[in-house]
Amino acid sequence: MDADYESVESLVRSFIDAVSKNGNLLLNVGPRGEDAQIPAEQIARLKGFGAWLKANGEGIYGTRPWTRFDGKTECGLEVRFTQKPGALYVHLLGTPARSEFIVTGDDLPAATGAMNLATGEDAKVSRAPDGLLFKLSNQLDAAPAHGFKLPTTKPSS
Repeated sequence: MDADYESVESLVRSFIDAVSKNGNLLLNVGPRGEDAQIPAEQIARLKGFGAWLKANGEGIYGTRPWTRFDGKTECGLEVRFTQKPGALYVHLLGTPARSEFIVTGDDLPAATGAMNLATGEDAKVSRAPDGLLFKLSNQLDAAPAHGFKLPTTKPSS
């Protein structure tokens, strides 16, 4: 039954959370006993998970934890961080209600722009009193999570 399985949203968010903490996520996928086929509900989750990862994988593959793994937006949306040399990845665990949002924290690197990993679109970024203000040209479509790449000027630790 479909309700017996985690949603794509839950899988993606759990995965990002684990990666931001230098962990991994074990997906238990297995065939049915009566015909050795993977259940359609599991296939649907794997396809949704794979589609998200294909669009946002740059912020996952080869990344390391940042100095802190979590944060929030000013409206309470959970945020996770990963990094590679020259880039900090900001993962919103959900979709903000507006095309402008602030990722809180005074430890965030100074940046004037970011790239939406899924679309390649640029976002304007500026320092706000309580963090970084992201200004997007359009409101984000609903998705389990949204990844943004912030270029960093000094090597990440």
